[in-house]
Formats: sequence, structure tokens, C-alpha cells
Amino acid sequence: MAFLVHYLDCAFFYAIGSYDFINVAIKNEYYLSKMYTPEGVAYFLGYPLPLLFLFGLNIAAGLSGILLALFHPKISWKSLLLSGTANTLLIFITVTFMDRLRIIGLTMTGTDMLVCAATFALAFYYSHLENAE
Repeated sequence: MAFLVHYLDCAFFYAIGSYDFINVAIKNEYYLSKMYTPEGVAYFLGYPLPLLFLFGLNIAAGLSGILLALFHPKISWKSLLLSGTANTLLIFITVTFMDRLRIIGLTMTGTDMLVCAATFALAFYYSHLENAE
């Protein structure tokens, strides 16, 4: 039961992440202004294309890994591992080089780190299913 709750939490956060990604990608100032300070809006409006690619890869791989887990759980770990890796790299780059903690805040960054850890936990779980045979 606890694992189902973890699975649903990840699915929920990736659904939210999909919506965030779309709004960042289309540079939806109205949406961003409801979520962030003016400095945060400027941060996302100026998001570099390579980081937008990592953001999209994280979301796409995470959602596909979660969906694959429903039908092919033994192979979903690869997609989840890709998602976690893309997210880790994205967080590292934005914290280190783009002053993410100050602009976006510790709460949002911490939430992203928790989703990243949960993604790696799911990848680890599903990789053990593949290796159990």
C-alpha cells in the first residue's frame, strides 16, 4: 500500500511538472507571475534552451516511466533513471550557476529534490524487479 501511495505521489508531481514545463516553454508570463516574484518570472522567461531541454527530458522520461510501470514494470526503471539524472543535472546547474536558491527559493528547490529522490527510488525498485528473475 505504501508503494502505491509513493507511485501516485510521483504521478501527481509529474503531472504538475508537465503543466509547469508547458508554461515555461511557451513563456506564459501570466502563469509565471502567479507563481513567482518578478525576478522569478524573468528567470524563467530567460531560461536557456539546453536547460529547457533537460526540463522537458525530465518530465517526458518521468511520465513515460510511470506509465510504463503500469504495463511493463521491468523496463520502466530505465526511463525513470533518465528522468532522475536529467533532474539532478538541471538542479545542479541552476543552483550552481543561475542562483536558483535565491530566486526560486528553498521550498521549490527542495520539492524538486524530493521528486528527484522519489524518482530514483522508483527506478531502484523497478530495476530490482528486472533483476529478480
